[in-house]
Amino acid sequence: MIIVAILVGLAVLALPATLQRIGRSIPPRTWTRMCVVSLVGGSGVLMVSIILYLVSTSLYVSGLDNFARVCQIMFVRMTLPSGPTALFLSIIFASTMIFGVRALCKFRQVVNESRIPAEFGVHEMQRGPIEAVTIPSESPRAFSVPGIRHLPKQIVVTTGLISSVSTEQMRLIYAHEAAHLRFEHTRILKLATLMERSLWFWPPTLSSTRTMRHSMERWADEDAAGDSCVARRELQSALLKVAGHEAHRSLASFSNVEGVINRITALDNPPPILRPMTSVRLLLPGLILALSALIVTNTLAHGAYCLIFMSNGCK
Repeated sequence: MIIVAILVGLAVLALPATLQRIGRSIPPRTWTRMCVVSLVGGSGVLMVSIILYLVSTSLYVSGLDNFARVCQIMFVRMTLPSGPTALFLSIIFASTMIFGVRALCKFRQVVNESRIPAEFGVHEMQRGPIEAVTIPSESPRAFSVPGIRHLPKQIVVTTGLISSVSTEQMRLIYAHEAAHLRFEHTRILKLATLMERSLWFWPPTLSSTRTMRHSMERWADEDAAGDSCVARRELQSALLKVAGHEAHRSLASFSNVEGVINRITALDNPPPILRPMTSVRLLLPGLILALSALIVTNTLAHGAYCLIFMSNGCK
């Protein structure tokens, strides 16, 4: 049963990458949230399954045969845990924890260091409260920095960007970055960074987080431009001018080069709507895996009850 749970977890992690073509046809706000649920759920099932396997192995190694046999019967559903498998999963689990903690620390460091101090550039307070900051740089860039403790959120643009785009395009870029701050997209970027670093052993995770990042940028595009054809063309034109001059991956950046073709293509069309058949095509694989995870979880929960209250065995 543990092996099934591990496979289910890996499959759920790969869902956003597998279904990305269908996901582009629905509102990016909805698709981004579905990606978040898939990544969090898949990683949770995977980590819990690995822990239970290692617990079973540890009990055998410690000589607690009664507990170990109950754990093995109810959780693992296979022969005695093998040494090589347990060693491999131990390495996976330890590296996941270490790389995950390092990723979160690095993410926080990048965000803190990206904040523009008051003595540098031009600072103006906007509604939100959001601090609009203009810094001298030839590179046309725009990015947002979340608020830290008592410090306000910041939207940072360069003089190179201001000279490259029109007034209307500049307004849309501000709206794009303001959407990142309003919807707290920093949390999504933090999740993406954590998944990319900690689940290094499962390549589809990287494709899924990339899909989520692209969808998040489209979410901000749609919020800024709305259903106005003029605004969508202006935002598209601005994106073409500045694409590639991006900030750090830990920051929400208008000019992020990843997914720029999909964003430009999406702005060529009206805002997507959620159609019934598209919903079925998206939700069906997830529902099947969710049902599998539910069955596995129920079995593991029963096993946990047996392990705690029936240490002499589970019939």
